[in-house]
Amino acid sequence: MPKVSTILKTKAKSVSKHWVESALDGVLLEDNKRVYKKRTYFRPSSAHWCQRCLWYQMMGYPQPQEEPLGLRRMGIGTAYHDFIQERLARTNLIQEEKDIELEVFNDDPPMRGFVDGILTHPDTGEKYVMELKSRNEGTRYAQKTILPSSAHLIQWNLYSHMSGIEKGIIFYVNKGNNQYQLYEVEQNESIIENVFDKFKLVWDAIQNNERVPFIECTERFDPYREISERDWYIKGE
Repeated sequence: MPKVSTILKTKAKSVSKHWVESALDGVLLEDNKRVYKKRTYFRPSSAHWCQRCLWYQMMGYPQPQEEPLGLRRMGIGTAYHDFIQERLARTNLIQEEKDIELEVFNDDPPMRGFVDGILTHPDTGEKYVMELKSRNEGTRYAQKTILPSSAHLIQWNLYSHMSGIEKGIIFYVNKGNNQYQLYEVEQNESIIENVFDKFKLVWDAIQNNERVPFIECTERFDPYREISERDWYIKGE
């Protein structure tokens, strides 16, 4: 029978990273280093954040360092993105090369983003704004999520507004079983107006060198939530 000390040493080794894993995560962390600076435009992908957290992002505050596991998830999501886009480009649904990763803009409030794809319906010729998302069915959060999610609807509506195309598809790839879920959606002016009001509030505060007042942030994935709470509860800012 092995000694208890031997069992404990073996267990300790089992929870530590393999040297291959450590090397891969080192590259991943290096690849994802960011330079933070004050922004001059909003991004549709973070439009669902509260106005306080948007202010931190626009002012160039650093986000907390993402853990390697989270970076792996994002990297795999990007791989799914590329997988779908590369094959869509070879169908008759994509009419021009620029219809993949089309850059779109808005002046007031200032906004910039990239549309995953502009699809052309094979029967009607109508244009559709496509937004690609990957999800993991195994998490409790994913199982409770109603699709399409409110965050993704907000993001899609902003792309719809900037591209001038009112119809679209939110395309989910399930990373657990590789099945597709496609939801046809149409532009919602109420969503766009609410986001624009929030953007303008943040933009006006920045132009006036003011801080957006504290509010409780309910977005669980917002990277600035803890920073906002710390500044308010500890510093009173």
